[in-house]
Amino acid sequence: MSVEIILLSVELVLLVLTLLTIFLSNREAARSRALVSQMDKTTRILARFEYFQIVNDAISKSRASLDCLVSGRKTDASDSDNLNNLLNSVREAARRGIKIRYLLPKMQDRLFMGYKYRLAGAEVRYAAGFVAHSLRYVVVDQSYVILATPQELGVNEATRKGYLLVSDELATILGSHFETHWEKAVSFKQYMSEVMNETALSVPELAKEMEVEPAELTKYLA
Repeated sequence: MSVEIILLSVELVLLVLTLLTIFLSNREAARSRALVSQMDKTTRILARFEYFQIVNDAISKSRASLDCLVSGRKTDASDSDNLNNLLNSVREAARRGIKIRYLLPKMQDRLFMGYKYRLAGAEVRYAAGFVAHSLRYVVVDQSYVILATPQELGVNEATRKGYLLVSDELATILGSHFETHWEKAVSFKQYMSEVMNETALSVPELAKEMEVEPAELTKYLA
């Protein structure tokens, strides 16, 4: 066997070993990225769970009023239990006579959550502008506040973390901010009518988007 053939064979073996090393490294890197992604996802879920827990507790203990400026974003399937618990808390608070107001941004897909809040017994309005892009909050009994922040800046970003702050001064400031936007906002019924006029959607089409029966939607438009 010639020296050239031996050297060529050695180079071929080295090439195979190099490619195998690269393949294994890439696979390990992919696994690492997947692990980091899963850990981040788990962290977000835990943080959001804590946020919902804080809000539910505040609603349950409220004595007079709840003013909520939120994104109104439709929740993911992973949040279905949290959402149901929240709506049940709102429903129970409304039965106790608590004044509950939700202020949502004027975005068509926010009609879904507006309907849910309204059905639970809250008063719902929609405001234009920067509402709920970077900061969401709940003012409880005009005495303390739950501040919430999204994962990233934007009205479409889910709320990730909530902070409970007992401060009359902060409650007064945010309460004033809420009232300013509330007075300029339109009702749930008005905003539905606006959407239908602007998009030419029929009642059945809008009802499908909102996941409600057309007959139920017609009641709100009457």
